[in-house]
Amino acid sequence: MSRSRRTGLPPNRSGLELLRDFADGDLPAGIGREGDRTARGERDRFPEASQRLLRIAALSSVGAPTVLWIAHLAEDVDGIDLDEVAAVLLEIAPIIGGSRIVAAAEYALAAARLVEEEESS
Repeated sequence: MSRSRRTGLPPNRSGLELLRDFADGDLPAGIGREGDRTARGERDRFPEASQRLLRIAALSSVGAPTVLWIAHLAEDVDGIDLDEVAAVLLEIAPIIGGSRIVAAAEYALAAARLVEEEESS
């Protein structure tokens, strides 16, 4: 079994222990709810650029609607970078499939348009 590098893991918990807990449905309070940074460890596990890529991949894979694209990406320093979105979609396409890619592209474009309109008004 692969060993964890412990990067960003809570103190005194290995990746194996956390994954076993998650698989058993034992999730920390608030995990999966936006805004609860204590459960996520203040989001310092990955560099900011990597966090954006992860959010794009996650939003795409679950078919997240436009409002969630805005909520998770619009406040980034770079906003919604469509080149970055397209690159991530090309990378994850074999995993999530064509219909999710099409939906993600539509949602990302709509979100970028709404953010742009908001910034120009």
